[in-house]
Amino acid sequence: MSGIDSQPTVTIGLAVRNGAASLDGAIDCLSRQTHRNLRIIISDNESTDETSAICEKWIRRDSRIGYVRQSKNLGAVLNFHFLLSQADSPYFMWAAHDDDWSPDYIQANLEVLASQPDVVCSVSKVELLDVPALPVPLIPGTDPLVDDQQSNLVEYLREPGANSRIYGLYRTDDLKQSFFATDTYWAFDWAIVARTLMRGKHALVPRTLMRRRCRGESSDAELNIRRFNPSWLSHRFPMLPFTMALLADKSIPKTYPVLKSLFRWNHVYLKNSIRSFKHRSIYPLLEAARLRAPRPTTRSSTRAVA
Repeated sequence: MSGIDSQPTVTIGLAVRNGAASLDGAIDCLSRQTHRNLRIIISDNESTDETSAICEKWIRRDSRIGYVRQSKNLGAVLNFHFLLSQADSPYFMWAAHDDDWSPDYIQANLEVLASQPDVVCSVSKVELLDVPALPVPLIPGTDPLVDDQQSNLVEYLREPGANSRIYGLYRTDDLKQSFFATDTYWAFDWAIVARTLMRGKHALVPRTLMRRRCRGESSDAELNIRRFNPSWLSHRFPMLPFTMALLADKSIPKTYPVLKSLFRWNHVYLKNSIRSFKHRSIYPLLEAARLRAPRPTTRSSTRAVA
């Protein structure tokens, strides 16, 4: 790693794989933050496009930027974990290569954390861009969670939305205590947020200072579930590994409202899995045997997931 100033207040961990099309703009946004005492660590997850050349250009231009090219594709979870492990500053945030931020994003959230010691995460309002047509509108998922621990957790599990709060500004030590290298399952980001809520509150800066590009990648639930969950059982019950991780965590209360929320998500995703299996496997067989009328060709809708 090269080109990093010492003793920053904030570390930004930018995870990227084949993000050359938008990476330059993301780094530019982060380098122009009004809070200057920061470092940006880019972890290149074995990209095969021009990502490396773009990063090399930026580390020559800005001494606060460091670049690591992974020798193999770690996967999203371990790449996120690697970036967090490199942070020795009081505050940390993850960044995606295709998002952008207003110049005062870090400053505004840092002021909240500095003035409210019981807050572990601060995030601004978020605008979602390139959102596919959905049966239910996708919401950013940044509402403040400033009640007691259990109420905050239940409220979060009730409606995580697009979980944009994962890209908020965190107290580094609290985030490190909430993210394990074993969190390699579907909805790992939900588990991280749930654990941080046991350590403090989540505040909201009531201005839109961040824009996330969804581009529909999160809507391909089946593909991503298979990518994260390797076993047959976890394909059929995609929220089960996440649920088991929280149930095994001593910091998570095992009260009825929490258990009810976890059961609800298992039920929702199980119904989606059954519906997908019927449309992919059962219905084509019935149609081939002339036991079911062929379905009309329509443009399929997508559903966003965590």
